[in-house]
Amino acid sequence: MVATLLGDWMPFAEVTLARDDDDVLDVPVSFDPVLNPLPGLPLAQPFRSLREPAYRAARRARRDQAAG
Repeated sequence: MVATLLGDWMPFAEVTLARDDDDVLDVPVSFDPVLNPLPGLPLAQPFRSLREPAYRAARRARRDQAAG
């Protein structure tokens, strides 16, 4: 569901999760709506301003961890 500041809630997407026990992979997953916003659902500027430092720090930490 998604809504504008003064608008009504409306369906935006549906997520279905399934698990195949024979094909379980332990891979890291990360989401960064600052650099990769969902098409049609941009991160509102006030939230972007608040969250951007945390996402930047998380990207830096992942880079540092990958570098060893």
